[in-house]
Amino acid sequence: MIIIENGTDLDSVTDPALRKILSRYASLMDLATIFIAEPGDTLDTLASARGWSVDNAEWVTIRDDWLEALWIISDYGDGHLVFVQDRPDTDPEMLALFKAHAVQGDD
Repeated sequence: MIIIENGTDLDSVTDPALRKILSRYASLMDLATIFIAEPGDTLDTLASARGWSVDNAEWVTIRDDWLEALWIISDYGDGHLVFVQDRPDTDPEMLALFKAHAVQGDD
């Protein structure tokens, strides 16, 4: 699991499609923590990293081959963004949960 908590860490992302998606959040990094699932991560890994359940995302969007989910975690607008790549080595349970609630992005 890659965890990004500040704008400087956004530069460490190498996937071009994900970099494009993340660029829209650069100015919001004081409110957001970003979690990027990696091969081998599971729903339990994600829940443990976030400290919150993975149920009830505000929304899940499909952008390229990435699923992007948002949870608002405070009245101040703090949130968690989770990115899961739709690829064969991604946990099938995680993919199924995200896809079940996903809508196509309008980029």
